[in-house]
Formats: sequence, structure tokens, C-alpha cells
Amino acid sequence: MKRLFNILAILIFTLNAEAQITVSASTFPQIGDTLNLAVHVNPGIQMTAAGGPYVWDYTSLEAQVDQQVIFRPASEGSISVPGAGMFAEYPGGIENYYSTTPNGFLLMAVKGPVGQVFGIESVFQYSPPREERTAPLNYQDLNSSSSNLLIPFSTENIPSEIIDSLGLPVVPDSIRLRITSQLTDEVDAYGTVQLPAGDFEALRVKRTEALDTRVDVLLPFFGWQDVTDILLSGGQIPDLGSSTIVSYLFFSNSEKEVLVEAIMDSTAQDVQQAIFKTGDAVNAAKEKPAANGEFLTFYPNPFSGVLHVQANEPALGAVEVRLYSVDGKLLKSFTLLPGSTKTPDLTELSSGTFIYKVLNEDGETIQRGKLLRK
Repeated sequence: MKRLFNILAILIFTLNAEAQITVSASTFPQIGDTLNLAVHVNPGIQMTAAGGPYVWDYTSLEAQVDQQVIFRPASEGSISVPGAGMFAEYPGGIENYYSTTPNGFLLMAVKGPVGQVFGIESVFQYSPPREERTAPLNYQDLNSSSSNLLIPFSTENIPSEIIDSLGLPVVPDSIRLRITSQLTDEVDAYGTVQLPAGDFEALRVKRTEALDTRVDVLLPFFGWQDVTDILLSGGQIPDLGSSTIVSYLFFSNSEKEVLVEAIMDSTAQDVQQAIFKTGDAVNAAKEKPAANGEFLTFYPNPFSGVLHVQANEPALGAVEVRLYSVDGKLLKSFTLLPGSTKTPDLTELSSGTFIYKVLNEDGETIQRGKLLRK
């Protein structure tokens, strides 16, 4: 009888092992990738306990805001980040700069409104780089990492009313934020994620980020002084001191997008926002161009009032052109026939940068790029 129980235990273990996947570094984003995502605020979905196998039915998720993330060479970004190989633009003018290793997808720096501290746009540079993903990833893996941020500001660039609100006895020469981030990633569950875009075998990572945010001021004769406790008692600056952010990330062994990133509220009980996969990732660098390098030509670029779109390959079938804002919102779409030229009506567009995609008759993306309206 004992032998029978041992055999059954081995069989059950084997079946469970077969149900678990390994997420490899091949799922890390690379230059040319476009990830298709969407955001659902307060989605009403629930997180299960650790374990598995589960079937997570998230087909109720709705694309309240579309989000298209395109990875480009770091040299095309607006700032220089030593060691970064690529960057991606996110809603609100945010730029994230990344590097990759055989076992890690690393966030090097963030630039944009996310860094608007004291009303000033800044650049967050992580030291060491933040580990966004690690590989290989298996069920019950546990990974910990830490990063530090040091963000200095000259008080000359900070509005006087903000300086006055700090309640300091003298005006400091400089102010800096010191942020320590401790990430703990636990692969705590496995199963199948059901999304509107399809079903995917997945590992779930419970990510706990412990943050400690401090403020120093540079005072004449005294040097750098930590004034965090003073500011906390006065309540002048939010999010100071210690805080914890919990999120759950679902990874596939075949998809480059995180299937679902569920960000929990302050109680870590309810999902306040879900970012989820809506379509297949494509890589512009692997698409087959026409003999002259492009299926379509967009000119002039930058344009002011009129934009011309010309089909360069007569043998190509009818294509659909889609124009998006940088945060992934579809603004315009039109069809172009083989060998033709079209001048779309773009008078409603304001000045700025736009993303275009060209889709063939099978709905495959065959070309993409940027347009700038002056």
C-alpha cells in the first residue's frame, strides 16, 4: 500500500510539473518590438491564493485606454543614458531606458512627467538598474533586488512658493530626493490566463516593492541635512517615508507582453488598475520591406498642413494606414490602393509626434514609423 501511495505521489508531482512552464529570456522585449496593451481601472478582478494550476478568467477586462509600446534604439531618445540599449515611450511623455543581459531585462532610467517633483521635470537614473524581468523563471522562484535613486534639484529652479511651503528656517542651496527601492518577486502561482485576446499558459509573480523616500537639503555651513521628518509632520509633500506597493504580473513563455499586470490598492486586497495584453507583439525589424526599403512613403515629414502618402509597390494589395497618438490612441485610419497616392485630411490634429502603422489585407503590420506635425 505504501508503494502505491508513493507511485501516486510521483504521478501527481509529474502532472503538476508538466502543467508549469518556464519563462525564458526570449520573451524580453528587443529593438523593433511593438507591444499592444490596454488599461482597465478598477476592473473588479480577484487575485487567487498561491498555488495552482488555476484558470484565471480575465475576459471581462475592457480596453478603457489603449497603450502601444514601441522599443527603439536608445540613441533615438531625448536623453543620453550610459549603458542603455533601447528606450520606449509611454503615455504622458514618459521615456523608459532599458538594457538587457542573458538573465535580466533592466530599467536604467526614466525621464518625463513621472519625475515632476517640485514642479520640475527630472530624470530618474537607477543605481544599480532596476530588474524589471528575470529569466529563466520557474514556479516557486524567489528573486530580490534593490535600487537607489538620487535626484538633486537646484532651489533656483524651484518656485518660491514651494520653497516657502517647506517651512525651513533658511533657504537651502539645493534639495535632493533619496529613494531606496527593494523588490521581492515570488513566482507564487501557475495556470492559464484567459483574456479577450486568447488563452495563455502563465506563471504569476507577486511583486512587493518596499520604498523609502527621504528629502535632504543643503544648508550653508551645515551641509546636507535630512528634513524628511519635518516635512512629514507638516504634510507639505506626499508619498514621503516608507510605503509598499504590491502587484501581480502574469508571464507567458511565448508572449513578450506581460499578460496582465494587476496593481493593488494600498490595502493590497483590491486591484486598482490592470494593464493587459490586447494583441500580438510585432517586430518592425523583422518585417519584409519593399525594394526601396518602404512599402509606403510619407512626405513631407515633418509636415504642416498637408501630408501625402504614396504606395511604392504596385504589386502590394490594398493596405490600411492607422495613425496613433504617442499614448496609443487611434486618431485616423484610411485605405490605400496599390500604386496610388492619398492626401488624408489631418486638419484636426494638433502639433506633435504621431505613430503610423501600415497593415496588409491579412491584418499584419508591415510598416510603422513616426510622423511629426509642425
